[in-house]
Amino acid sequence: SGPTALRKVDPKYPPELRENHVEGDVVLYAVIRADGTVDSIQLVQGIDPTLDANAMQALAQWKIKPAERQGMPEDIETVVRIPFRAVAPVY
Repeated sequence: SGPTALRKVDPKYPPELRENHVEGDVVLYAVIRADGTVDSIQLVQGIDPTLDANAMQALAQWKIKPAERQGMPEDIETVVRIPFRAVAPVY
């Protein structure tokens, strides 16, 4: 069975970047370990150095129910997209 996120941590989105509509998806490569931790995070595609770093820091804090093969947890490589969307103010 595949991995399932048990706890996700949202990345920080600095107000000045949100106001300037710096947005998009940060794409990260990571290894989900058999103990449910996220390791070996690498940037695949970034949008801004600050947002890239914030996405990597947030992903490192996620807790995952690991993938299993024949009932035994195992390490798995994955690609994660973390979206940053600037929302227009509501008047």
